[in-house]
Amino acid sequence: MTIVNNEDAAKAIAHSTEYLKRARLKGILIEGVHYYRGTGKTSPVTYNLEMIQAWHTDPMEIHLQKIQEILQTRQVISAKTRCNHRNSRKVPPHRAP
Repeated sequence: MTIVNNEDAAKAIAHSTEYLKRARLKGILIEGVHYYRGTGKTSPVTYNLEMIQAWHTDPMEIHLQKIQEILQTRQVISAKTRCNHRNSRKVPPHRAP
């Protein structure tokens, strides 16, 4: 995965930064798949270059399959993290009243 800034993403698909912004605001691009927000209010948005290019050039069916793969991978990682976190907690033994 290659993360690029707004200008480089726009250049990669031969469109303007405003084109990407409109696609984000309309919900065409998916946060966490196509782009990422920074941690602060004024932090720049960055883009997953491969997914932006796929969105722009691949047939819709292929692009949707790529999105599905990313989301499934994220669910598996999330489930493993929750499981590991649950197993690592130190829970005091239950006391009978």
